[in-house]
Amino acid sequence: MIEASHFRNNVEASIDEVRGKLGYYYKDTHKLIFLNRLRDNSKVEYEKHLPICKVTKGEADRCSINEFYEALIFFLTEEMYSINETLPETEFSLEEREDLAKIELTVIDHLKHLQLGQEIIYEDLKEEIKDLKNFLFLNKKNWTQLLMGKLTDMVAGGVIEEGTSKQILDFATDQYNSLIK
Repeated sequence: MIEASHFRNNVEASIDEVRGKLGYYYKDTHKLIFLNRLRDNSKVEYEKHLPICKVTKGEADRCSINEFYEALIFFLTEEMYSINETLPETEFSLEEREDLAKIELTVIDHLKHLQLGQEIIYEDLKEEIKDLKNFLFLNKKNWTQLLMGKLTDMVAGGVIEEGTSKQILDFATDQYNSLIK
């Protein structure tokens, strides 16, 4: 078993490395994206380790790998919340990012319920909306303009009709009125 001091040194070194890399980013939104990716990757690695962990639950000695990931994930989450508190209202907060991540399913589901009487290529629409989630580093105004541009391209390409595009935008605006300003 690895000594506790070795575990502390690894966590501290990792935290120092993360803090150093945060200095490479000027915008807080970019820092959030960086931290979120690190946290997601750490969660994946932690989840991969759990099934093969040799330490059984309830033992006095804890698994140093589990402790490392738990401490790192905790730090990354706290750092994200700290940055989130200082974001201007024009940027997407953590909560708004989570809400917007759901827009893909909500809009597609809404379109299916409309039964618009036309053949809509749901997969194309779904991919376009999914791509928008990669642009959450933009401020709200620019992200909304990108959404409108994607819808315009889809109308021009014949994927959806203009009326459908307007319904999607109206629905998204109604659902995420606090987000899209």
